[in-house]
Amino acid sequence: MRQLELRTTELDKGKTTYLELLQTCVRAAPPGGLDLSEMEKRLRVLRVLEEAEKDKKKTVDMEDADVETLQHCVAMFRWTGVHEEILTFLKYIRDLKRA
Repeated sequence: MRQLELRTTELDKGKTTYLELLQTCVRAAPPGGLDLSEMEKRLRVLRVLEEAEKDKKKTVDMEDADVETLQHCVAMFRWTGVHEEILTFLKYIRDLKRA
């Protein structure tokens, strides 16, 4: 189990959250598309994130397998710009430790 902080970034004048960035990364299909297994893993992660959004949580506890799926999605996502806040986000997700 790992705990994820749903921080606010300085992107878009402080209105973009880690939650939004994570949802974008998880929803984005890689160039080769998604198979059934990958889609199921991503939908499981999206449900956890959507529940956190609904409950306006600042942190969320995630199973290790879900964190690994999340890390994979974030690592595979291709960004269209360069920004220090994106780099901070990427490193935070990459370095998530067990709670």
